[in-house]
Amino acid sequence: MEPRNRRAAASAAASAPTSSCAGGGSRLAEELVGEVEERVEQLEKCTGLWSKQAEAHLGPAPASEASGEAANVWYFAYGSNMNKKVFSGRRMIQPAESLPAVLQGWQLTFSQLGLPYAEPGFAAVEPQPEALAADAANGSSSSGGGHGSSGNGSESNGASRAQHAQRRRPDVHGVLHRITPSQWCYVLETEGASQEDSEDGGYAVVTATAVTYDGKEVQGVKTLTVPARIKQRLQGQEALPSRRYLTLIREGAADYGLHPEYQAWLAGLRHYQAETAGQKVGGVLFKLIALAAIFPVWGSVRLLRKVTGMQAASNDAASRFMRAYTARAFTAVHGLHAVLRPALGCGMSGGKAVDGAHPLH
Repeated sequence: MEPRNRRAAASAAASAPTSSCAGGGSRLAEELVGEVEERVEQLEKCTGLWSKQAEAHLGPAPASEASGEAANVWYFAYGSNMNKKVFSGRRMIQPAESLPAVLQGWQLTFSQLGLPYAEPGFAAVEPQPEALAADAANGSSSSGGGHGSSGNGSESNGASRAQHAQRRRPDVHGVLHRITPSQWCYVLETEGASQEDSEDGGYAVVTATAVTYDGKEVQGVKTLTVPARIKQRLQGQEALPSRRYLTLIREGAADYGLHPEYQAWLAGLRHYQAETAGQKVGGVLFKLIALAAIFPVWGSVRLLRKVTGMQAASNDAASRFMRAYTARAFTAVHGLHAVLRPALGCGMSGGKAVDGAHPLH
C-alpha cells in the first residue's frame, strides 16, 4: 500500500465516530480474572494437576467454523489476544486461520485506561501522527535540493526529521485471526467494546487494511482503538502496562513469530511498578475496589451467558446494563485516583518513559 493511501485510511478511521469510555470496567474485570486464572494454572502445574483444559472460563465457547458458522471476520489482535493461552485457552476462541501481519499507518499504544497502581494501561492501536507519517514519506524529497539553498534552515529541518524518525513508533505488528461473527461478538464483550453501530463501549471498532508477512493485503480488517474521551483523561500522558500484561503481549509475539525487530521493540517497553509505599498501598486499595464494585457485575453477566449462550453477546440487555454500570464505576475509580495521587503517587505512568529512552505521549 502506498504511503499516501495508508495515511488516508488512518485519517479516515481516526475521524470516524468513536464510542464512549463505557466498557473499561468489564475490560478490567476480564484482566483481573485472567490474573487469577494464571496463578491457578501455576499452582496446578506445581502440584501435577495441570491439563490443557485447566481454566476458570465461566461461559461456553462461542460458535466456531466447525459448528457451521462461516468464519468471515478478520480481526487484528495486537495485545493479549495474540497470546494463544489467552485467545484459544481462557477465551476458548478457535480461529479458522491466524496469520502474522502489520497494520500500516497504525501504532501500538497503552492509552486504554486500566486500574491505577495495578493494571494501569491496556493496549490499543492509534493512527500514526500525520506529521510524522508525512516526514517519513517525504523525507528524501524535502531534503534533496534544500541543503545547498537553505543553509542552516535546511540543516535544522533535517535534524527535526531525524528526531521525528527516532521518536516515531513502528507500525503495529500483530495477528490476523479469521473468526466467526459469534466469536467476534465475544471478542467485543471480553474487550469491553460494543457492537460497531453503538457508542457505549470502552473501545471503538475501526476498519483498516492489514498486510500479511507474505505480502497479501487483507481489507475490511476489524480492530480496536481508543475513544477520544478516554485519551482526554490521560491529559497527554500514556499509562504503562503491568509486567503481567506486557509479558502476555511479548509471549504472543513469540507465539506467532512476529518480526524480530518488533519483538525487540516490545522487549524494550517498560512496565508499571509500584515503588513507593504509597503506590503499594494504592495497588491493594484499588484492587479491592475493583473486586467489590466491578467484578460481581461482570461475573454475573458471564454466568448468565453460560445459560443464554453467546449469540446475543455484547448487544443484549445484560451487556448494556453491564457497560452502563461499569462505566460509572470506572469513572469513580479514576476520580478517586486523581484525589489520592498527590498522597500516594502516580498509579498510571509513575513519571517514567514507556520505552526506557524517552516519553511517548
